[in-house]
Amino acid sequence: MLEQMRSAAGTWVARVLMLLLILSFGVWGIGDYIRPKPDTVAASVGKVEISDMAFRDQYRFQLNAMQRQMGGALSPELAKQFGVPDRVLNEMIDQALFDQEAKRLGLNVSDTAVASQIRDMPAFRGAGGFNRLSYEAALRNAGLTEAMFVSQLRSGMLRSQIVDALGAGVALPPDIAVETLYKLRQQRRVVAYLTIPAANLARIPEPTEGELADYYKANQLRYAAPEYRAITYALLTPAAVGATLKIDDQQIAEEYAARKAQFSVPEKRTVEQAVYPDEAAAKAARDRIAKGEDFAAVAKDTLNRSPDELSLGTVSQSELPAEIGTAAFGLAKDAVSDPVQTPFGWHLVRVTAIQPGSETPLDQVKDQLKTELALRLGAEQMTKLLPQIDDRLAGGATIEDTAKAFNFTLHKIAATDRRGFGPDEKPVADLPQPPRELLDQAFELPEQNDLQVSELRDGSLLIARVEKITPEAPRPLDQIKERVTADWKRAEADKAGDAQAKALADKIKGGTDLAAIAGELKAEIQRTPAIDAQGQAAAEAGAFANPFAPALLAQVFRAKKDEVLSGRGLGPDQFIVARVTEIVEPAYKADDAQVAALRQELGNAQSNDVVAGYLEALKARYPVNVHQAVVDRSL
Repeated sequence: MLEQMRSAAGTWVARVLMLLLILSFGVWGIGDYIRPKPDTVAASVGKVEISDMAFRDQYRFQLNAMQRQMGGALSPELAKQFGVPDRVLNEMIDQALFDQEAKRLGLNVSDTAVASQIRDMPAFRGAGGFNRLSYEAALRNAGLTEAMFVSQLRSGMLRSQIVDALGAGVALPPDIAVETLYKLRQQRRVVAYLTIPAANLARIPEPTEGELADYYKANQLRYAAPEYRAITYALLTPAAVGATLKIDDQQIAEEYAARKAQFSVPEKRTVEQAVYPDEAAAKAARDRIAKGEDFAAVAKDTLNRSPDELSLGTVSQSELPAEIGTAAFGLAKDAVSDPVQTPFGWHLVRVTAIQPGSETPLDQVKDQLKTELALRLGAEQMTKLLPQIDDRLAGGATIEDTAKAFNFTLHKIAATDRRGFGPDEKPVADLPQPPRELLDQAFELPEQNDLQVSELRDGSLLIARVEKITPEAPRPLDQIKERVTADWKRAEADKAGDAQAKALADKIKGGTDLAAIAGELKAEIQRTPAIDAQGQAAAEAGAFANPFAPALLAQVFRAKKDEVLSGRGLGPDQFIVARVTEIVEPAYKADDAQVAALRQELGNAQSNDVVAGYLEALKARYPVNVHQAVVDRSL
């Protein structure tokens, strides 16, 4: 995060701030988020409190963005394993630290500076400069008022002042450091190598009982069975409740009317406008057009505007300011409006194309509406049921009785680990989908726990009881003998192959030619093109697949010219003997673009260290307290 903060500092406003502030941190301007109730505080930073709602909104925003990038492949459970919630909270904490420090230092950003930054943002610019329509549309799409956006922009500019000031005092890295690292990164090596044929590898016999027992004992943790839990759970979903409700045609018709906009495609028009400073100039231009002159030609003559600068694009009426929208959507195709006044001047509007709107009739979406209405009403009904279920459980009702009384579906899981796998190492079939919420809850409960109803993310209600806990324990050797035998043979084959390759390498070091070894083994000597430390060859070298495992590749780039090495290939049963035949040193030019980029990278790394130290100092000034229980509840 610090590296991103520092690398973005120079263009904080122009490239990043609009996206981050508009789409994610806009919520910081809302008073209820800044002043949450004590039991809703996710973290406190000095005098600033980060509410669970603010954290949850920012987490969901980043998770949704990551899911779009990954095509939905990132589940909330996987995001948690990757540390996304922690990263989001840390970003919000750092922001709060900078906010308070800016206030303490008395830093200020003028209205003129804020306005200038807004005008210069690429997202708000059109062919003729700042485009007010784009600006308003971006704020509207983000659900922000202009005052909220300006406030957050000002805050970001203040933080940028601090980061820039910290970086300004950091010297550029010395040339010797840049040159050394550049040469290490750009150096390439050519390697002659042979792979020992599979037929020449040692044959591994079956292990004796003693060897197998010794191997099992030394690797017992690898074969430990995880903790298993037997679980009884009852689940009630909004869909299940909704399915019991009667939805009549009148309700469906009312739902359709309330959501009619969802089933309608608005009319769109391709609109051009010419904006004049006063009514007289606009009327004069309108008169010329009425006499037959071309709209674009008149605009070019009177305003020096090109056709691209006149275009507002193809838009719906709601995407235009009210005055312009009314005029544009009252025109016939190719007609020009009378002068229209707005705060920006006097407009002449022309419509060059019309895309008619359309509407999906009720009959085509009736089944969809019925399903969605049932789901929503089911969820509402469950909200009413929740206190009744709580009271019943508090009175000592069993999970079975409660399930029967409220039409929960009852499930029994004989054994599952935290992953949702059974003792047979296959997914347990009768878990809810996704199973993570049940498993997380069940593995925190004691055996024969007190019953409570909890609400899941999708609105379902869950009651869970842990029937039995089977602690983690090693599996007996006789149950996994086949697996242990295969692992022993694999380990012995690897040891034998490594030893065989090393013996051949020693033989070459002793004076035997690599070609002679290849002849004995009936193996082919192969030669890599000049490869880098990642095993990649230049594009002009043609197709090349790196044959070296990472450990051997690392040896290659530590070796001297003509040094002989041995190690493993990328595939199983691949053992390689290799000689570094050529070391290609890169040419170094201090003014080369790649060198300049590396110098900047090292400089940024130094600045990151300074920023990191500064943030740690701020945490001493503004103590940070994370309320993990609130954070966990927010996810």
